Amino acid sequence: MCYFLTIGCRGEPWQVVSLLEDEALLPLEASPAPPSIVSAFPADDVVRLLTHRGCSCDLLARAGQKVVLTSWFRQRLATAAARLGTLRFCIRTQLDRHAEPVKGLTLKVDELLQPADELPTDTLVCVSAGSQSE
Repeated sequence: MCYFLTIGCRGEPWQVVSLLEDEALLPLEASPAPPSIVSAFPADDVVRLLTHRGCSCDLLARAGQKVVLTSWFRQRLATAAARLGTLRFCIRTQLDRHAEPVKGLTLKVDELLQPADELPTDTLVCVSAGSQSE
């Protein structure tokens, strides 16, 4: 099974991708996200599907049924969120699903940097600049 990571934030598409590709180990392809996913993001977000060789599996690590961001990509997302103020992402198992992602998980940058047991799929995750203590 493949995974697909969609990211959204305010700004130009090239700006978002360049922040994520900076020092990246893999060249990322950014394409327009399917409308069923875009509709879950705020209207003024630029929303892109990030892939490498057709899916986002290389950005994620799997341990059994658990899904986590690779450490290098977790760091890139945290850096981008710190520079942009806020970004959102969603991990999907299928692109053709018509159900909108469930909204509701919010993390600060320092929380994103902590190793997580797993990330929920089909959930819109909002990462904002700052730390838990703020």
